[in-house]
Amino acid sequence: MNLSVIEKKRLRKKILIIDDCISSVQLISNILEYNDCDTSMAFDGEDSIPFLYNQKFDLVILDWKMPQLGGRDTLLAMDHLLSRNQFRRISKPIPYLIFTGTNEEDLDIPECDHFSYHGLLHKNWSLPSLLKTFNAVIRTL
Repeated sequence: MNLSVIEKKRLRKKILIIDDCISSVQLISNILEYNDCDTSMAFDGEDSIPFLYNQKFDLVILDWKMPQLGGRDTLLAMDHLLSRNQFRRISKPIPYLIFTGTNEEDLDIPECDHFSYHGLLHKNWSLPSLLKTFNAVIRTL
């Protein structure tokens, strides 16, 4: 079966990348776009909130330590806004990955109604490890 360009575009996973490090965002975006994903980029937690309020994403990749609004506070703010948004109902929680240099046991990951934690990507991992992890996560979406 041949899919049209529009159908292929519609089937692509939509991923929001939130990180204050431009090179990290560009690296992740390039990896994901190579794997037929559409990416949106925000360089701070505050910048990400309008994206999540107005668009549907299949996955959020979130830096945990950002100077303006860190990952934990970003999740809580987005969860609160989505709870109050009567025009946009979410049928299932949005999966998110934390992209950080911090160890998982040192993170205070909050419980959210609209987001589900799907793991940690450590910033010190090698490129092959990142590729393998992203490929595995994308297949589950």
